[in-house]
Amino acid sequence: MQSDALRKLGQQSLIYGVGGLINRFIGFLLLPVFTHYLSPADYGVMAILNLVAFVFTSVLTLGVGASMGPCYLERDDPEVRDRTFWASMVYLLPGVLVLLGIAKWGGPIVSQWAFASTEYHELVSLVSLSVALSVLATPLTLALQFDQRARAFVVLAVATTLASMSITIFMVVWLERGLRGMVEAGVAGSLLTLLAYGAVSLRGRQLTFHAGTLRELARLGLPLVPSFAFLFVMQDGNKYLLQWFSGLDELGIYSLGFSLGLVMNLFVSAFQRAWLPFFMEYRERWDEAEDLFGQVLTYMVLGLGALNLLAFAWARPVVLVMADAKFSESWQIVGFSAAAQVLAGVFYVMLPGMYFSKEVRYVSVIQAFSASVSVVVNLVGIRMFGVIGAAFGLVAGFAVMAISTHLWNRARKERYPQIHYEWSRLRTFGLLYLGIASASWLPTGAGVAGAILLAIALTAATLGGVVALLQQEERDWLRSLPSGVRGAAK
Repeated sequence: MQSDALRKLGQQSLIYGVGGLINRFIGFLLLPVFTHYLSPADYGVMAILNLVAFVFTSVLTLGVGASMGPCYLERDDPEVRDRTFWASMVYLLPGVLVLLGIAKWGGPIVSQWAFASTEYHELVSLVSLSVALSVLATPLTLALQFDQRARAFVVLAVATTLASMSITIFMVVWLERGLRGMVEAGVAGSLLTLLAYGAVSLRGRQLTFHAGTLRELARLGLPLVPSFAFLFVMQDGNKYLLQWFSGLDELGIYSLGFSLGLVMNLFVSAFQRAWLPFFMEYRERWDEAEDLFGQVLTYMVLGLGALNLLAFAWARPVVLVMADAKFSESWQIVGFSAAAQVLAGVFYVMLPGMYFSKEVRYVSVIQAFSASVSVVVNLVGIRMFGVIGAAFGLVAGFAVMAISTHLWNRARKERYPQIHYEWSRLRTFGLLYLGIASASWLPTGAGVAGAILLAIALTAATLGGVVALLQQEERDWLRSLPSGVRGAAK
């Protein structure tokens, strides 16, 4: 039974991952184009605009990303799901109205706050409009995930990405609108996403409303709003520090490496989308969950950890080949950025106990502590090591978050299932990880060719080490995984 459950989780994660990988690959192919038409300073401005978007999204979604799931999946009842869906749409309307107000009147104020200048107020207004559209689309995308309609989700994601990238190329390259064209294309992409997901998610859904569901969304979601602020500090706060201490050019170099490392987030997000509806099926079956969830962590760490090592290995040749020379130092950030995403995945694996007991509010406590550690490491690291110090601070925050969550779960053993983790294999992989990640920094001395040779050697070491850690039945299961993707997507 556990092997069937793991296969189901793996298939769903793989479907989401393939869709996300296609989207990221499209953007990767366009990297030489955008790094040619945009300067490091443009990338620095875009990084700050993305931070503004992240803050707006985190605060004004009012925690619906975490609160909708427990309500929507509480019972396998179409009426419960429909009323949760519509309650979520109503719940988000105040935030959407605030964003539209900022887009109309608040651009100069936010620009002054973000850039210490009103120079970018028009871009801030466009970003606010884009976020308003994205916030309104949140229940539409989440409903597809919770209904386990992976194929529909991926098809829509790829289609809207292709359309958005086409618009971006037209604006940046053909019309030569530079950074403003990229932001304008983002608004168009958000509108396309809203319309596309709406056309699918709204089909056949009964219009119903229940005030109690709205109150439950608020009860579960509002305490999490501070947690998103803390997450912002961990993931993006160091960009502000880099801007202050080193300027927009250094921030642009860091941001490109950070963005390339976010490829790992595609795999983590794919797992996360499949994980929530999967683990909620075990809310009344703790005896099964205690062994099964431990295996999930092992396989996630081995799989995503191996991909993270490939990011360390290939960052240097990829940046040297694909990016303009003025971004050549960005490779140093890629592996660390990917590592932070893997640690976020470890954190997600450890959340079921809080969801089962409806105690997700404690996430804010854990993330507040983790953000504090991240700020300290960033302040010291950036002053001493520049962009590398920022990378250390990024990883430190997420590492503390994962460790603290595990310790919290153990402290709440009377209320949470106690998962049996495979510490022996995890420790062995940890040693392999440290060795290969460190080796990726070895000097090559032969430009791109030397970097590629080192990457090939590290890739072989990574794959060999991971395979050696697998048991025979696990290797057989891994080989059978892709064959079930088509059936799982139907």
